[in-house]
Amino acid sequence: LLRPPGHLAQHQLGHVGGRRDQHQTGNAVAALAAELTREADAGLATVKEGLKQTDSADLLELEARVYEDQGKEGPTVTHKRGTVTYAPSKDVAKENAFKKERTERALDAYLKLSVKRTDDADPAMKIAELLNTLERHEDALKAWEQGGKNFPSDSRFPLGQAETLVRLKRDDEAAQYFQAALLLNPRIA
Repeated sequence: LLRPPGHLAQHQLGHVGGRRDQHQTGNAVAALAAELTREADAGLATVKEGLKQTDSADLLELEARVYEDQGKEGPTVTHKRGTVTYAPSKDVAKENAFKKERTERALDAYLKLSVKRTDDADPAMKIAELLNTLERHEDALKAWEQGGKNFPSDSRFPLGQAETLVRLKRDDEAAQYFQAALLLNPRIA
């Protein structure tokens, strides 16, 4: 049975997009994310069309994931029909600009998602991580701190704050946050 590219994404978009404002990241969302990662550009067009029709947190999350993956991989990596292709970079500056732009788009999508999912720590985590990726460390520290206030029992926030402080060569402050993270979750030692 042959299906046109993006068939799975369009089929599942109707299913996922129909759930309004539900915090649901089940099998359909995971399958759609995999499809979008494989055929990112076609999938992103489908998601953007879906976001015009419905205000779905699930679709925002998918958009953010794809942009985040593209920000990590760059334009020289393509996913198509289950195959990953790597091409040598011909213009490193252009590739880095692409990665930065896609990471900024991912950040924007996660910011929108965090407004919809105020009870979910994952968007707040991604925001802080992406700010670090963009080398906006002071903003990342604020994001880690806010996440720690919103989710005080989640050890990932003081740990992330400590790692950011280490990047900024503020080791004494970082030690305090490492200790706080260990108190919340001794398994991270």
